[in-house]
Amino acid sequence: MTDNPFRALPAVDALITAPGGTALIARYGRAATVEALRGALDHVRAELRSGASPLLTADALLDAVAVALHAQFAPSLRPVINATGIIIHTNLGRAPLSEAAQAAMIGVAAGYSTLEFDLATGKRGSRLTHPERALTTLTGAEAALVVNNNAAAVLLLLTALTKDRDVIISRGQLVEIGGGFRIPDVMAQSGARLVEVGTTNKTRLSDYERAITPATAALLRAHASNFKPDRLRRVCAAG
Repeated sequence: MTDNPFRALPAVDALITAPGGTALIARYGRAATVEALRGALDHVRAELRSGASPLLTADALLDAVAVALHAQFAPSLRPVINATGIIIHTNLGRAPLSEAAQAAMIGVAAGYSTLEFDLATGKRGSRLTHPERALTTLTGAEAALVVNNNAAAVLLLLTALTKDRDVIISRGQLVEIGGGFRIPDVMAQSGARLVEVGTTNKTRLSDYERAITPATAALLRAHASNFKPDRLRRVCAAG
């Protein structure tokens, strides 16, 4: 009579109390370790049912789980070489930081800082003042605000300046930007009224002139770097 290989599998409790198991818990936490161990045991059971002969020892299972947890918790951001020809590449982290900028970030991030504290008054300050002072000096603008993507900037601008008013844009520029942000959706969320002019492949100055009314708050233009109209036409023709 042959031994049942399923009975030879170590229990989860035995694995987490083994030296290798306690080390994994100390590094990755109990919940993640237990979940990974159960997943490894399920995988071994599936292999046994298929007729395979996987390693059943506790050490082998713990080694496999250690590899899986390392991959699960490894940083997803990795350095790459930008060979696209696009210097400020959205998908590759935009512009690299200079050594001076890196040093400044490390110098502040290594300890506490005046993020929202006014040393002059000893009271709570605003985190918005730090970039605003430099940006208003540089641009001459009355105020400045930093956000983390263009879609957020467009939404804030439209909300502040065009709510309940008309915003004119060419039909050829009603594009999707970033990770699924569509110009009509962003405009609707801001409370602005979308006014389309021209056609998908050509919009003239006269189209804008005829559309402007007392209710017009702004003319919106999507930069061509966000879309490739010629390529889109070729795809449509090929389809």
